[in-house]
Amino acid sequence: MSFASLAPTLAVALLAFLALRGLAWSIWACCLRPSKNVRRYGEWAMVTGATDGIGKAFCFELARRGLNIVLVSRSMSKLNDVASEISSKYPERATKVLAVDFSNFDADAQGKVRAVTESLEVGLLINNVGMSYSHPEYFANLSSSDVKNLIELNVTSTTIMTHLVLPKMVERKRGAIVCISSAASRLVQNPLLAQYAAAKAYVDKFAESLHAEYASQGIHVQVQNPLYVTSKLSKIRRSSLSVPTPQQYVRAAVGSIGYEAQLSPYFPHAAQLWLMDLLPTSLVTAQVINMHKAIRRKALKKAEANDATKEKAKGL
Repeated sequence: MSFASLAPTLAVALLAFLALRGLAWSIWACCLRPSKNVRRYGEWAMVTGATDGIGKAFCFELARRGLNIVLVSRSMSKLNDVASEISSKYPERATKVLAVDFSNFDADAQGKVRAVTESLEVGLLINNVGMSYSHPEYFANLSSSDVKNLIELNVTSTTIMTHLVLPKMVERKRGAIVCISSAASRLVQNPLLAQYAAAKAYVDKFAESLHAEYASQGIHVQVQNPLYVTSKLSKIRRSSLSVPTPQQYVRAAVGSIGYEAQLSPYFPHAAQLWLMDLLPTSLVTAQVINMHKAIRRKALKKAEANDATKEKAKGL
């Protein structure tokens, strides 16, 4: 039997070996390897979008692991509530709250953050704040405010927060920055979520490049790419194996800090992304656009029903 006749079989075997090796690595990275001690970065962690979902879960998990927490979000009342919850559960941990509207992250708001970084040893920054579409939609149908806010809350907030916190980390020669991106940025094409995917792709490249830039100075920068998590952002209320609660996701997320510059830390998410990487781009894109169109139809139908209910109420 000639080598030429064996070549296709060998090629398939090699691809299968590489694919399985990638899956084995995901199992190790997400499920088996030990967590690093996040206290080595400093005494304080700063978390944006700290009052709901993944951000709130980060606050509790990092407090559990021994860090004091700076909570950053828009609503002061919610900030105070979450800080009180943390203090009640972990009385040995200190908290500080900072009300910032990231849709208007002006010089005054930036000054508040800078003041905190000057007075506290912020060793870990979690860039979690962000926004997506209210539902999958054609880009031309987005409002001007949606287009602006998608940039402000995903791109501008991450960039400026990092720029404010990083200099002190450089001075101390230690620190970690974690940017929460999305699996949307990992898809080659993401129709009906085009701007969101593009904004998160910026976050990916920004974080990975900063890691290469600052790793030699003792600073670890990481971007994480979760799929769906139960939250207000995803509008999914019921958890499952593939859709974890924020607490389930964050346990895996914190356990991965200090390792790769880019990863999806929750294993079922990593496995899904692994599978999508194996499939033809055209097939994945077709599946994504069909799924997004179905979600869009459902959302529009629900909006029409709500409008009809309001009109009926007006007529009573």
